[in-house]
Amino acid sequence: MSKGIVEVVEGWLVDNGYSGLANRDMQCGCGLGDLFLCDCIANECEPGYEHVCVGRESCGKEECEGEAGDRCFTTTPWVESEGE
Repeated sequence: MSKGIVEVVEGWLVDNGYSGLANRDMQCGCGLGDLFLCDCIANECEPGYEHVCVGRESCGKEECEGEAGDRCFTTTPWVESEGE
């Protein structure tokens, strides 16, 4: 039996060290195990990394809409100094 698109994408993400997908334009993301919960495979989705949100005041990213403790997905790995 062949794999579906979700399994193929998830396998590629795992093999390449990512923890999900991130969409910069829509400021959203999804993690392994719950890929494409939005029922859409958007061209804007990119391989991403899951973080625990530290909140806009702490991360300093103007576009951040998260609350401390929320799941956050970005296209770049979290660098500890960014949250200080």
